[in-house]
Amino acid sequence: MISLIGLPFVPKKYRLPFFLASWPIVILWALFFTYDTRNLAVALPPLAILCGFAFDGLIQKIILFMERWGVAKIAVGIPFILILAIGLIIFINLLPDEKLRQEQDNQKKSLFGAGLNQELLYGVLGETHETADILTNYPAYFLPGYGNCCEKVDFKDSIMFEQKLSQSHIRYLLIPQFVENLSWESYDVLNRCTESGKCALLSCSNGYYIPYCLYTVNP
Repeated sequence: MISLIGLPFVPKKYRLPFFLASWPIVILWALFFTYDTRNLAVALPPLAILCGFAFDGLIQKIILFMERWGVAKIAVGIPFILILAIGLIIFINLLPDEKLRQEQDNQKKSLFGAGLNQELLYGVLGETHETADILTNYPAYFLPGYGNCCEKVDFKDSIMFEQKLSQSHIRYLLIPQFVENLSWESYDVLNRCTESGKCALLSCSNGYYIPYCLYTVNP
């Protein structure tokens, strides 16, 4: 906001380049990517430079005003300190509060496949699952409460899939539903697992561009 209000104080040759390098990104972030503040990082350097130009221009205007009105004897640092204090107050008030963080977490829950996340993860395994016992290639570890949920596997590699499926700590299998997203060899591994009773189907979901199914894996 300071970078917008302070645009009149920014030298003309710098206004347009730094404005175009920052505010379109901020607007896109506000419309589509607020689930993660890291998506705003690319706009922060030009925004900071704009704010610096704005503060510098404002201080120069204040100094000029003071000289014209005969109050130049006041230390130059005083208006600078006042402006800095006002900026800090504004910055503190704009820091994300608990409600904003909760809203960001709610939006993060829609990452990748919102329907799948709700139907197979949050709706079945709960709001948090940090036990690294889900064998999958689905990027669930980016979701809130699931940062350490999973053991990653390439389902195209049937040998590695079978080896990891036999590990004692694996309790769940989140796997693409159809063979075209696996390999025939991995599909056979899954069939053997279900026929032996080691794997049991819980549910399937079309909430991602690839349908997935969630299985329990018995030790």
